[in-house]
Amino acid sequence: ITIIRGYNQAIADGTITSPDEIEKYRIMINEETIRLERLIKELLDISRLQRSEQEELQEVPLGHITNTVVDMLSVRAKNRDIRLDRNIDENCTVEGNGDRLFQLVMIFGDNAMKYSPDSSSICFSLQRNANQEAVLSISDHGCGIPQSDIPYIWERFYKVDKSHSRNVPGTGLGLAIAREIIRLHKAKVEVQSTEGQGTTFAITFPKKIE
Repeated sequence: ITIIRGYNQAIADGTITSPDEIEKYRIMINEETIRLERLIKELLDISRLQRSEQEELQEVPLGHITNTVVDMLSVRAKNRDIRLDRNIDENCTVEGNGDRLFQLVMIFGDNAMKYSPDSSSICFSLQRNANQEAVLSISDHGCGIPQSDIPYIWERFYKVDKSHSRNVPGTGLGLAIAREIIRLHKAKVEVQSTEGQGTTFAITFPKKIE
């Protein structure tokens, strides 16, 4: 808000008079407005998720959802020469909310894209383990997360060391939203990360009750 107000004031009081500079400031105001709208939307999303203790669950084709997310990310990946590997059981289903699970996979996929260097790879895996639980994992070869930061990455607006997050777009709310979606599905998440080598998020969903 401070940035938007500052740019607007500079135009209004005549501090900036060059048409090119005025256009530049208007573009900045528009970009900051969009970012603020996204921030508010995600904060409201977290609040709704925290109030939703009992969402209506149904059998959801998580395999199909995961493949769809990978397909949607493929254009961005191609532009950066990032290979998207898949080890996805297309027939794998879980009890859940389809829209929220799509959001969950997209959050982790988008994060992997953000922190992956060009000409690297990201692996999306969805298989059942020995206990017949569905396990979704997303692995990248990005900068990794310092071990001291891992317990805090789920907090709102938490940023890892600036050398790892510099110039990375986003509101800092994605993992906070993901945590609430995981909680609502009574799932578990594990994080394995090595600085300079990459990160894996693995979400284990409860076994379906027959």
